[in-house]
Amino acid sequence: MCLVLVFRAGPVLAHDAKVGDLVIVEPWARATIGQVKTGAAYLTVINHGAAGDRLLAVSTPVAAKAQLHTHIMDEDVMKMRPLEAIEIEAKSSMTLEPGGGHVMLMGVHHPLKEGDAFPMTLTFETAGSVEVEVDVLGIAAMHGIGSHEQDSHESDKSAD
Repeated sequence: MCLVLVFRAGPVLAHDAKVGDLVIVEPWARATIGQVKTGAAYLTVINHGAAGDRLLAVSTPVAAKAQLHTHIMDEDVMKMRPLEAIEIEAKSSMTLEPGGGHVMLMGVHHPLKEGDAFPMTLTFETAGSVEVEVDVLGIAAMHGIGSHEQDSHESDKSAD
């Protein structure tokens, strides 16, 4: 567990991005099937700052619209709902992942193919905007390439 913490405190990796006190880690999306015009992107935001921030908006040239979404249970049915913003508390992290919060890509212009990557701009209330490169993984992917790091980080978060 300490190794993960030291790793996270180190330099930003190639596909990670930094804006202000925020580090965006492992942005990824699933490949789309056939001519499906929707997709989803996921990532983790680590806030090293003493103040919270909010993810307000996302955009990407690969889709007509990108929107922050979450899943909710409505009676016995799981439904997606748009979010106005996502909070990132001070000295903590927030993960967008399958089955939870995510970036919904609507009106995808061309299929997202495994092995490709695309740019996505995140806009935060305080830190401002940053562009990340989103890796496209297989259609059955459940988390980013460094999933063991993400899983360890999730257990770190729950220990706070």
